[in-house]
Amino acid sequence: MHLVILPLLLPLLTAVTLLFWGRPSPGRRVLAAVSAAGQLAVAGVLLWRTYTGGPLVLPVGNWSAAFGIVLVADLLAAVMVGLSSFTALAAVLYGFAEFRPAVEHPLRLTLIQFLVAGINLAFLTGDLFNLFVAFEVMLIASYALFHIPVVGLEREQGVRGDQHHLVRRSEERRVGEECRCRWWTCH
Repeated sequence: MHLVILPLLLPLLTAVTLLFWGRPSPGRRVLAAVSAAGQLAVAGVLLWRTYTGGPLVLPVGNWSAAFGIVLVADLLAAVMVGLSSFTALAAVLYGFAEFRPAVEHPLRLTLIQFLVAGINLAFLTGDLFNLFVAFEVMLIASYALFHIPVVGLEREQGVRGDQHHLVRRSEERRVGEECRCRWWTCH
């Protein structure tokens, strides 16, 4: 059994299934929650296998490391996959409490699954090229999640969801500049 590839396949297959499911519904939410719980279970098994048996290596397609994709799961990678799976499950469940299915954006759960797939690939990759690919997958999914409109927030406050983050970041930058200038003039 190729246990090393399951933390990548499970979120990718879930993301594609959610993408073709269509509109937000309770069934979509159940699928996303079961998948996130399954990812946490797979991460637990991966952690146990690496703890008891050492690192797991999977050359995808049986290509050598110089020409193909190599996935490596050592103890640190297994712990990090477990932490990311736990965080993803918490984020999915928190999103259920935050939004009703009628208000939820149709791409939110799909993008979370793509983000988890990129994070897991970053932890399990065996070479720098695939690490770069993992960062691209993570960044695309995170930027898309960042720009999903928050419908309830738009109605209540009249601003887009990403504008709150931009205002907060500019305030943090201003405060940081002030602190740095004061420190520089005092020393």
